[in-house]
Amino acid sequence: MADLVRKRVSTDQQSTQTLAAAGELQRDLQRELTDDGLRAAEAKGSKGGPRPAAALSSLSRSLWRGLIADR
Repeated sequence: MADLVRKRVSTDQQSTQTLAAAGELQRDLQRELTDDGLRAAEAKGSKGGPRPAAALSSLSRSLWRGLIADR
């Protein structure tokens, strides 16, 4: 019985180590791909961060001013 328990624990430990190694490989690959993408964007002239909000046209501004003035 003790022999079966030892085999089961050994198998569980091996499975856990395999999953941990796969997770580490995935994390390293994701980091590498992210760095590659950032370098490519920088070479293209792009910079990070959210895109700027679209500027309001003069018509939209006058409409907003009219709505605010009505209050």
